[in-house]
Amino acid sequence: MQVPDRVAFGDPDDIGVAEIVGEPNLAYRSVLLERVGLDWLVDHARAAVVDRDLDAGGERRLLRIPFAGGEDVTCVEVRCPTTGHRYVLRVPPQMQTCRQAVAWTAGFSNPSDYQPVAET
Repeated sequence: MQVPDRVAFGDPDDIGVAEIVGEPNLAYRSVLLERVGLDWLVDHARAAVVDRDLDAGGERRLLRIPFAGGEDVTCVEVRCPTTGHRYVLRVPPQMQTCRQAVAWTAGFSNPSDYQPVAET
């Protein structure tokens, strides 16, 4: 796939939310998203909050960003209880709760089976 020089080698700040969200070509959209990063997209796209709850790191949020003509980006935002660092983890679009999404990231299909003793 050919990618314009401005995307491949230019400043990622020159890529906008509308360009990413409106891009119909999934492969090219993935390149755009990789260039700016999921954290950036969450910060700038006004993601819809689907669910929120609390864990040892504080508030968690399940976020959804709609994409024209394609699968929405769904991610769970968590914080490390030790460092406070924020992480945005992409999860399947069918996730409905933070707990379900975090359990999925740990390899559990049933959120009730995810019972961490400690989180660091």
